[in-house]
Amino acid sequence: MTNYVLNVLVSGTFLDEQIKEVNEKVSALVKSLGGTLISISEPARRRLAYVIKKIRNGVYVDVVFSLDEKVLPKLEKELKLNLEIMRFQILKQQLVKLKQISRPVEAKKELIREPVALLFETVQPEKTPVKEASKKISMEDLDRKLDEILEEESI
Repeated sequence: MTNYVLNVLVSGTFLDEQIKEVNEKVSALVKSLGGTLISISEPARRRLAYVIKKIRNGVYVDVVFSLDEKVLPKLEKELKLNLEIMRFQILKQQLVKLKQISRPVEAKKELIREPVALLFETVQPEKTPVKEASKKISMEDLDRKLDEILEEESI
């Protein structure tokens, strides 16, 4: 089974109880399709970037779950049929790989003090070589060079 993140957008006119009901329906739907819920985020009220169905504000909820890939189209179909959900998006959750720690496991105190960002791999963009500035050539030298090249080609 693969882990997924479901982003759900519900109308901002809904009360907290109605939003909880929508969350319960979504979680029941995932469970009925053989999936397991991992977490559900707290609802976040936001102003929408553009008007959807004459509604300006919305409530976002993220649901993290694991589900078989074969059943995912059924979940999408059921979410499309649910009139309480304005928009939704299903993303495959990517796991972050930890760096290899060269220190022994006994050094736990040092690991706790170490910033979390240092534990993750960072990808540096490849640097392109910088061309060195060439010497400035006078116009007379340039004309002489061109004449030499043109004479060589005509011979």
